[in-house]
Amino acid sequence: MPIIYKKTLAVTLMLISSSIAIYAQYVQNNYFMETAIMRHQSNPAFLLDDRYITIPFLGNIQANISGNFGASTFIFNINPATNNGYKWGTFMHPDVSNETFYDKLGKSDVRAFTMINYNVFSISFNSFHGTNVIELNVRSNAASNFPNELFRFAKDPTAKTEYNFVGLKASAQAYTELALGHAHHINKNLTVGAKIKLLLGVAYANMDVEKLQLKMAEDEWAVKGRINASAAILNSHIALDQNGHFSAIENMKAGLTGLGLAIDLGATYKLSHVKGLEFSLALNDIGYIRNKVQNFKPNKDLDWTFNGFKNAYVASDKENSQDVGAEFKQLGEDFKDLLRFQETPEKRITAAIPMTLNVGAEYVMPFYKKMSIGLLHTKRINDLAEWHSTMFTTRVHPVKELEAALSTSVGTSHTCLGAAISLYCPGFSLILSSDQLLTKFSKQYIPINNVSTNVTLGMGIPLK
Repeated sequence: MPIIYKKTLAVTLMLISSSIAIYAQYVQNNYFMETAIMRHQSNPAFLLDDRYITIPFLGNIQANISGNFGASTFIFNINPATNNGYKWGTFMHPDVSNETFYDKLGKSDVRAFTMINYNVFSISFNSFHGTNVIELNVRSNAASNFPNELFRFAKDPTAKTEYNFVGLKASAQAYTELALGHAHHINKNLTVGAKIKLLLGVAYANMDVEKLQLKMAEDEWAVKGRINASAAILNSHIALDQNGHFSAIENMKAGLTGLGLAIDLGATYKLSHVKGLEFSLALNDIGYIRNKVQNFKPNKDLDWTFNGFKNAYVASDKENSQDVGAEFKQLGEDFKDLLRFQETPEKRITAAIPMTLNVGAEYVMPFYKKMSIGLLHTKRINDLAEWHSTMFTTRVHPVKELEAALSTSVGTSHTCLGAAISLYCPGFSLILSSDQLLTKFSKQYIPINNVSTNVTLGMGIPLK
């Protein structure tokens, strides 16, 4: 099998069966920035008067990963004097007490989300009494939810003789998006915009554990499960091994998993009696993809055994020692052994793509017209891990060629700081933006307090 297909399979199956759940946040720091030529992706009404063309494959990339956990949730200081010089241990290390780990873990499920939006090509032009855009994007979304009780079981399985894990879910979608957009003034105060998108599915995965019951039987766990799963990657067949684990992609060919449609709707409104105040509203990605998938829903409850999580609990900065990545890889391998599947006939699944609601207000300072403050509320809808965020931002545009913004956001799981800078010159524009700046890392460059971060990097050629 070609190596690229192996990597695709590994990533997809990891999203199904061994990822850690996520909250996500689109980069919104450039929402109010006048020189951010791709901000119409947050509100199609912002498209007006932004004529540009992007360099193919270099236009704009937006990447997000966010979660309600960090390295400090699962990695702790241990005594090197009694651990052969090792300075760090995972939550499973005996030096880490149950109370210490449970206090850090909290009572919420462990959730995470990742999102990538990669602009392949985009062009904007004036016609039909407004501004239009044609854009081609490659997008992916993945989310998962791991029950809190699963990590308590990994830490101290002897605390109970029976466990029942509920709420274990994971999903992933990848698709190509061809969008046509238009925006124009209704009057001097109101501007509207809309996009229609053709969605071409290239990968899909979903897992929902209805039942996963573990009972202690001598030196192993008797498992009874009802697990619904479905997956598709291009035009291929995903094979299972004799243990019910995903093993290989067979007959890999180019093709689509399905087709879909979506629309974006947006508007802005300037108040006549309050000069400098503008409100905005957008609802993006209202749509679905209908995928043809392999179905792994069992016809009846499955029974198997599980030997438990191995003692993969030592991490260290000592030379030639097993690092933390290898430890958690072992934990993931053990977890995959906890899940078993059996294939049933293919079917078609109509799956909505996650929607995003943006409600904003911006006020231009009367004492300095090149400065404004903005308030933006964003809500993720119809996703496995729904979230919301409220951002306050200050923007300055001192000269035509330079614009910058600073922000603070209060979200579903934490508070964060962000920043953005934009260069806008004749024949070239560049923006770098992030709402969630990571400020504290371990020596191995692992985020300590939380894994949440996002970034947008975009380049274009203004046509004004």
